[in-house]
Amino acid sequence: MSEEIPLHRLVDLCSLMARSVFGVSDRNTVVFPPETFERQSNAMQTRQLEPYPAGFEEQRNRVKARFRVLRDVLVELDL
Repeated sequence: MSEEIPLHRLVDLCSLMARSVFGVSDRNTVVFPPETFERQSNAMQTRQLEPYPAGFEEQRNRVKARFRVLRDVLVELDL
């Protein structure tokens, strides 16, 4: 039996990934403004628990490229 994830949660997951990978501040914190996630009325802040592993930079660049394609699609669709 497979579990299905609601589509709006996939969008939330993309937001989480983007901020967690690309939004880490100099103090190793990540801030999620209100309404980043569904039913999130207050800002949230978390910290990066460990540095990224060796070799992560290649993955980071691949993720960035995919996010740019997603951005272009959203702009094209006026979303």
